[in-house]
Amino acid sequence: MLLSKTRLRNIAFLTSFYTLLFYNFHRYIFKYNAEGTSPTYANTPLLWKISKYIILSGVVGIFLIVLSYNRKINKWFLVIGCMVGVVLVVNVLNYLIYGAFDTEEIEYCYWFFLLIPYCFSENSVFTMGLNYHKLITFAAYVLFLSNAIAVANYYLTGRLPALGYEGGLVRFGGFWDDPNSFGIVCVFYFYYFLRRNGYVLAGIAVASIVLTFSFTAYLLFLLSIIYWTITTYKTYNKKWALLGVSIFVLLACIFVYYFDLIMSLYEIKADSVSEHLTRKMIFNLLPLQNSSLQFSENWYESSFYNYFPFSIAIHAGFLLLLLTLFRNRQYKDLKFFFFLFITASGFFSMLYTFPLNFIFIFLLIDYIKSFTVSYLKTSNDYSIQPQY
Repeated sequence: MLLSKTRLRNIAFLTSFYTLLFYNFHRYIFKYNAEGTSPTYANTPLLWKISKYIILSGVVGIFLIVLSYNRKINKWFLVIGCMVGVVLVVNVLNYLIYGAFDTEEIEYCYWFFLLIPYCFSENSVFTMGLNYHKLITFAAYVLFLSNAIAVANYYLTGRLPALGYEGGLVRFGGFWDDPNSFGIVCVFYFYYFLRRNGYVLAGIAVASIVLTFSFTAYLLFLLSIIYWTITTYKTYNKKWALLGVSIFVLLACIFVYYFDLIMSLYEIKADSVSEHLTRKMIFNLLPLQNSSLQFSENWYESSFYNYFPFSIAIHAGFLLLLLTLFRNRQYKDLKFFFFLFITASGFFSMLYTFPLNFIFIFLLIDYIKSFTVSYLKTSNDYSIQPQY
């Protein structure tokens, strides 16, 4: 019996979802990462690196084929397409002139061009009829369980994660083996489950954030409280006010009690922090004029220097996206994810981080389409409907 378009679309979407969730598990299971940063790990084989492009291209291709389309396109997609096109052209010229090829810059360009047909689609994640709350909760269970296994494996057998050093700092990032991206996802889970009274899962998220020893995750956690305050002050809620005060008091107590340990942690990471803050980049009036593409943990900094003057428009686009997050109270969870992504990019290269970069681009397309089409009228998934 042939599958209907709707059934095939949902299968392709779910397959993509599970691919995004489980693909990075190879890092911890097979001890693949980079020998330079992970002493006990091997470099990830090239075949495994490119397999994600092959798998997602196939599955997403099937997903796109069975969608419904129209000829209209939001003007913002043309603007974004031009920006991504500039990035791609500069990277090609960078290879031709300097012989340098930046796969991380190319990656997020590839994801955007792969998803271009989705910009023309009449369909949306908001109208697919899937239970996203169940999917998000399932992913949380999987990631939290994998982190528990990694922690237990270290304390019981001494098995080090990718960013764990014998006799030194040991950072846990689940089977993704990436404390920064794992910590950012846990910040999202804390917010997501706390709003739904899932206090146990929210508590596990906090514990997971602590175990990442990621300054990025710690800072985002604090910034998130500010974000929640700004976006919910009109509907004053004693529970949130009490929670905010409690968190700040708890953090102050932890800081005082573990002051020596925190200072030791800072000393361990001081060189890395100093390098990020003091690195001097070469200014180019035009891309590649005086140097090849440059790298910085702050993506806004590196993109400003690498793509100036086009970077002005790129940064204006991110600023505009950030401002829209405070426009109304619709799509709260989606907007919070964007808030985390945009702010984290100031001190961590989010657009280089798979699978978060793919998820960001996919959801951004839906978010832009929502400006002109009210998907909420037909959505039956209350986890993504406006919440008041």
